[in-house]
Amino acid sequence: MHEKKKWIVAAMTAMMASTTLCTMNSSAVTEVQQREETVSNITSNTATQNAKVYAQVQSAIPAVDTFMDTIAPDVVALSEQYGLYGSVMMAQAVLESQYGLSKLASAPNFNLFGMKGTYNGKSVSLPTLEDNGKGQYYTITAKFRKYPSYRESLEDYAKKLRYGLSWNATYYQKTWLENTRSYKDATAALTGTYATDTHYGTKLNNVIAKYDLTKYDPKKATTSTTTNSTVTQVSNTTTLTTGTKYTVKKGDTLSAIAKKYNTTTKKSLRGTD
Repeated sequence: MHEKKKWIVAAMTAMMASTTLCTMNSSAVTEVQQREETVSNITSNTATQNAKVYAQVQSAIPAVDTFMDTIAPDVVALSEQYGLYGSVMMAQAVLESQYGLSKLASAPNFNLFGMKGTYNGKSVSLPTLEDNGKGQYYTITAKFRKYPSYRESLEDYAKKLRYGLSWNATYYQKTWLENTRSYKDATAALTGTYATDTHYGTKLNNVIAKYDLTKYDPKKATTSTTTNSTVTQVSNTTTLTTGTKYTVKKGDTLSAIAKKYNTTTKKSLRGTD
């Protein structure tokens, strides 16, 4: 019983742990707080009362599986298309949106990743926590992108990681499948870049391990996102338009490979099956 109590408290704590937007729907906050208060007195309850309390607490927590099942198809498709880790995408969505329950992630905003700015001219201003780089948090009000659905939020995130920022197209290149050994390299690269939280990577790793999110990772990596590239990669084997296969070596570039085999380049975001 003690372990189950710890799990429930940990689950509730995780819901409030995001370092980007911690504003949840007010009704959900109230309900969770009420359940938390009941849990704090659980040792004085009877076994029957305990069972009821656990059921109530779990009903107050967003259905994690339901949320992940909802966005999973898009996560899988987009991670394959843009050569990213589906596990990291899912973990960020879970952490940043509090399982889809945060005010920013809920309708009509649908912003799963705390993406700031505007989307097609639409935005919403909400309070958010920032880390000063020393593990100390402070609150600011920021403008966040407002999406018509989860799909647009997920795709916008994928494009951001693959194409970077306006002033640095390779800003997130250390999160790409072809530049990493595992999802842990990607989560480490997001710490201090995507989020100011100094513990961001650790939090993402914990979510990935807890829910076995590596099942959403692409089985085949893609590397070809260079403009005008006909060279596409599956795992570590590059297939040229001529049908010739070339094993990629450290330091290789798509343009160099294309030149070696006297071929051209053409944009390709997805590898061959």
